[in-house]
Amino acid sequence: MTLVRSVRRRRIVLAWLIRLAVVVAFLLAWRAPSVSVLTRQSDAATVESYEAVYELAADGALVVTEQLVVDLPPGKRGIFRIFDTVDPRRSEVDHPVEVVSVTRDGVREPWVWSESAAGTRTMRIGDENLFIGPGEFTYRIVSRTVDALEPVEADGSTTAAWWWDVVGSGWSMPMESVTVKATLPAVPRSVECVQGVDTPCTARTEGAGFSVTTGPLDPFTPVTTRATFPPGALPVPPGSPTAPTTLLAVVAGLLAAAAGAALWFSTRERAPGFPVLFEPPAGVGPATGFRVLAEEDSTDDLQATLFELGGRGVVTLSSSGSDWVVERVGDPGAVTLTPEAQMVLDGLGLDGPGDRFTVADTVSSGSTITTTLGLLRAGVAAAAVPYLERSVVGTLGRLVAGAAAAAVVAAAGYWLFLDQRVWLPLLVGATVFALVTAGIAVDRSVSTRHSSAGRDLWSRIGGFARFLSTESSESRFDAAAHADWYPRYLGWATALGVADAWAKRFEAQGVDVSQVGYVHGVGPHGTFTSSDLRDSVASAISGASSAYAASVSSSSGGGFSGGSGGGGGGGGSW
Repeated sequence: MTLVRSVRRRRIVLAWLIRLAVVVAFLLAWRAPSVSVLTRQSDAATVESYEAVYELAADGALVVTEQLVVDLPPGKRGIFRIFDTVDPRRSEVDHPVEVVSVTRDGVREPWVWSESAAGTRTMRIGDENLFIGPGEFTYRIVSRTVDALEPVEADGSTTAAWWWDVVGSGWSMPMESVTVKATLPAVPRSVECVQGVDTPCTARTEGAGFSVTTGPLDPFTPVTTRATFPPGALPVPPGSPTAPTTLLAVVAGLLAAAAGAALWFSTRERAPGFPVLFEPPAGVGPATGFRVLAEEDSTDDLQATLFELGGRGVVTLSSSGSDWVVERVGDPGAVTLTPEAQMVLDGLGLDGPGDRFTVADTVSSGSTITTTLGLLRAGVAAAAVPYLERSVVGTLGRLVAGAAAAAVVAAAGYWLFLDQRVWLPLLVGATVFALVTAGIAVDRSVSTRHSSAGRDLWSRIGGFARFLSTESSESRFDAAAHADWYPRYLGWATALGVADAWAKRFEAQGVDVSQVGYVHGVGPHGTFTSSDLRDSVASAISGASSAYAASVSSSSGGGFSGGSGGGGGGGGSW
């Protein structure tokens, strides 16, 4: 069953390609810098010193006083300050910002809210009609927000914590020195500090407060602190405790792996036994046989059906250079045809003896071939209905598996181009599920299951495929005594992908298979070997289909290119 194995290998390759894409997308969404990070530019101004004082209340209210000494180059009007208003761990919590005062060099300075990205507010400080640089200027900004405390799990109990970027990641100006002081509503049990992504920094605790001194900082380098309070020291903020993201990611990955494995096992079918049978099942054509065996259409179904019709004395095949002429012969009512064979005859217009159709590299021939192939596969699908039942689990499983892989790729794009990260546990869960179920996503056979009759037919077709492809001794199979079997079953051997093995069984016993009674003409080697014959007919069918497809493609389309439409726009900096 070479062709069946080829189908399985193709599915395996596709599944591993999907897994590779999912892993790359996961790494991009988890670790890679976003496009905006890669393309954003440092500001020409420099923060000579940044001093911030945070005053945190027991109810989560927070007052922030920032003092920046900024060295502005010529042509600058002032600075802008971006505030993050969304909570990174609690979707139901916002941190609205109220600006209390803004001064420059001790004098009140004008400011306005300006357009800002989702989840942020941006204030622009300065008069747009007044350039003030170059020189050093001292800005003092006082603001406040709420709900800065959050619940966390610590040593089996729920307590309050303050987890904050005391220097935000959106500062485009380098900072030469940074000093942060925080007064807290209670003595913290622990205070942690990290600079950038994972560089530790030192937070010195001083009673109910702490301080951090660091610098210089490159642009877009955050400083994050987390102060955790002893249980009972502060009222626990409402909401669910924030569990460690890494732990949640591990749990999500394990659950996703279990769900993926359960889906995989639920879509598997145990193969029946394949006892060797010396003839194909009655009333079933080779194209339907392959559909029942592999649960998808054979790539050689049209060619195999033509050989099957030739073997039953219904048509002859004559070569004419690279073209093939299919001619109807014999009494139309003398042979009982399978539905798929009748579909091919009807599609090619072979209604009675003497009718001919030429498979050639032309648009008209290709149109007929394309139509015939559609009719054949529709007939095969109808003929397979009693044997292949629709699997709801498999159909939904393919959709979910494909959606999981697409979601991971989308998460990478969401981060790279929109600067929005997907929650890590959700990303890990989708990634693990996609890796486990990639084989389901590319396996069309999981959408169907064999009925009781289908399992019996599956077994018989597999047994006949073993007969066609398995070496047997002369005592079991006398090729000379059954020379007529070769052309009769060539259609089945072609559909099942074992035509070369079927030919070798005869050749091993000295039987010449280059002469097939319903095939006329001279092959490339003077005679038609088994592979020559199949390659030549397949090439003619492919050439006709390609000619028709090319004609359809060339008649649609029309000169269109990017940047040729109306409208559009762009942007720049202020």
